[in-house]
Amino acid sequence: MKSRTIRKIYIGLLFVLLIILLPMFFGMPEQAFEKTLILAFGVDKTADEFELSVQVMVPQSSQSGYSEKREVRSDKGKTIDEAMAKLQLKEGKELAVAHANILLIAESAIEDDINIILDYFVRDRNVGYLTVATTPNNAKELLEISSQESFDKDSLLRLVSFNNENIYGTESTLNKILFGYYSPSKTSLVSRLMSSQGGESDGGQGSSSSGGTTGGDALMGIEGGDSSSSGGESTSKSGQESGQQSQESGGSSQQSGSEGSSGQPSGEQSAGESSGGGEQSGQSSGQNNGNGTQSNSQEKKELGNDGSIAVLKGGKIATILDPLAYRGFHWLMPIKQSSFIRLENITDEIFDNATIIIDITNAKDKIKYEMTEDGTPIIKFKTMLTYQISSVQEDNFSVDKYAEFTEDSSKVIKLALQQLIDTEVQKALNTSKEYQIDVWNVYDKFYQKYGNKFINYVDNNEGDYLKDLEIFVEVNVKEDKL
Repeated sequence: MKSRTIRKIYIGLLFVLLIILLPMFFGMPEQAFEKTLILAFGVDKTADEFELSVQVMVPQSSQSGYSEKREVRSDKGKTIDEAMAKLQLKEGKELAVAHANILLIAESAIEDDINIILDYFVRDRNVGYLTVATTPNNAKELLEISSQESFDKDSLLRLVSFNNENIYGTESTLNKILFGYYSPSKTSLVSRLMSSQGGESDGGQGSSSSGGTTGGDALMGIEGGDSSSSGGESTSKSGQESGQQSQESGGSSQQSGSEGSSGQPSGEQSAGESSGGGEQSGQSSGQNNGNGTQSNSQEKKELGNDGSIAVLKGGKIATILDPLAYRGFHWLMPIKQSSFIRLENITDEIFDNATIIIDITNAKDKIKYEMTEDGTPIIKFKTMLTYQISSVQEDNFSVDKYAEFTEDSSKVIKLALQQLIDTEVQKALNTSKEYQIDVWNVYDKFYQKYGNKFINYVDNNEGDYLKDLEIFVEVNVKEDKL
């Protein structure tokens, strides 16, 4: 009897609490009426003002019960926080920024120092884990494209992450950029996104391009063999020339659609090349069509990631590395992802001038940082690569030849890989010296080992510690046979 009485008392108290509390919850306004949920930020620069754009989630009722629509809101200000304050005033609600996962910055907005842009997001304690990416296009335009129904709310972040996991990119967060900014090297890497009609950054910013490759290629324009000769010392010149072509051809965007901005057929135009400059491509949705009416081509645009990397030096863009140029840096990176390599002109007792595509499945590196007796810094890079043959292309190819792949062919592949990797690493080193970018974090590595000896070397060379740096490459390979 006592237990039954106690149970009745508990049930009665619960019923009383429900009567008291339920009306309070029913009377509370929904969070959607009090807060605006921000998914992504975009920053552009117009004249002497920043334009801050935000992709917001707008909940809407539908026949299925509930749907999430995304819209882009923007405002301008002398500073980022001023633009944010205007946005919040216009919105009439609190801007909830904790769920935002990406900050997209137009490269034209990074004129003096990217830290001017990042400072607000670093100081706002409500901002969560932000991945930073740049674009040669208009950042607001890319937010609008990603707000279409064909894209989900994480489409921008996925494009950056895809680059990080499968190509050769780097997923740069606020903390990583600031770590590089305040490090002795002052160098940071930032991935890039662009629209399908996007182009390279404006002239004046260096760009490493590998002629003849396209971002839409199955290998993402990342090739070895003969194509490896298009990087290195020519990277800065080709980048400046392509930037100048972008400006010169900006006014030709109304020419026949069969030609790109460089006068080449659009089918041959690289995804990293300009199609009228970032600003013009951002306004292309408002251009007139042949009937004199405005055409909304924005719905036809797509988002892309061609694997190129923006290298920041002291907060400014020092150069743009295309995937091939960046791969030379990537060989000495601590983490390597699976990658396809094209080896051309492979000839032995079985194959005659064949093209072999191999898949690097594993890499084990040994890197030694040494200073010679005369004080010259050197790096000894030794890597052990495991690979699988993905495909063989030859005029008179037969399955029997593929089955008879011998140890001699492995020696040919080893020699080809040794030459390819050494060439790409040396070109990356030349790019480092030319732009004074320490992508490999060489300063910290030598300082940790040699301390004041290395500091004296840096001082004697007026801070240019990359000038005399040499890298010796040794490659060993092992085939992972099927």
